[in-house]
Amino acid sequence: MIRGEIPASLLDKHHRCTDLHIARVEYTATADGIALVKEELTGDFLTYEMLKEWDGKLPLIIGADGSLFLDVRALMPEDQ
Repeated sequence: MIRGEIPASLLDKHHRCTDLHIARVEYTATADGIALVKEELTGDFLTYEMLKEWDGKLPLIIGADGSLFLDVRALMPEDQ
């Protein structure tokens, strides 16, 4: 080994620790992102997102019990 040179075994250990640290940071960031999304997924938010894309037509297919995926009647004015 040349004086001042870092032994290969120490470099390998350093690289493994760095890789583990990177994986931990990525995992934490992903978990935090998922937690933020879950906070936003309230019923009102999902209804809002669905209505942004709605063309105003009532569904042509409803469930066997007559239920709608989204009961839009509650969102419509009384006179309709």
